[in-house]
Amino acid sequence: MKNKSSILIRGGLIFDGSGKTPFISDIGITGERITSLGPSGESDADTIIDAEGLAVAPGFIDTHSHSDFPIIADPRAEGTLCQGITTEVEGNCGMSAAPLYHKAFEKREEDLEELGIGKRWNTLEEYFEIIETQGLGVNLAMLAGHGNIRGSVVGYDDRTPSAEEVSQMSGLLRCALEEGAIGLSTGLIYPPGIYSETGEIIALARALRDRDLIYASHMRSEGERL
Repeated sequence: MKNKSSILIRGGLIFDGSGKTPFISDIGITGERITSLGPSGESDADTIIDAEGLAVAPGFIDTHSHSDFPIIADPRAEGTLCQGITTEVEGNCGMSAAPLYHKAFEKREEDLEELGIGKRWNTLEEYFEIIETQGLGVNLAMLAGHGNIRGSVVGYDDRTPSAEEVSQMSGLLRCALEEGAIGLSTGLIYPPGIYSETGEIIALARALRDRDLIYASHMRSEGERL
């Protein structure tokens, strides 16, 4: 006997994410899984959604979000979900939720106060613990921001870091990767990333080499030097 669906989405135009031509069908959902696809004839599902004339698609992935702090202030992420986005990649342009030490920590204090966030953290692990405690309305992936890393070690000075400081920055990046970051981002048009030389970025990016992780760059120029 066929199990009753928790939710039946009926008659929607389905874009399944594969790139294939969309098609009209019913979708049966039980618990957290799609359990049927096709004309169902089912009439006793717990919830029936009439999707005729509407599009039905998998959740979209926002690969360039800056909700690192707002998502702590409003974990429901309703503005995101209402756009059909169910996964956000944070920590772009060299600016991430963590690591946050010293000058980088001080730099973010105003942002946290403006959003009414009372909790404070230094590491990505501590940030994720806050997320897990309060819950979250979307899936989340985090890049480690070079601006955070440089700000935590060198501050916001326009200078070349010493070999010891580069080693400290590499250590912070490795810790963030161990704690769940999916890669490194740079914001080479913003302080403090604008003060960094290519060799510094290469030294940090070596931590990604054997891990099959992401390097996402905001370049040094969007104008005539592109």
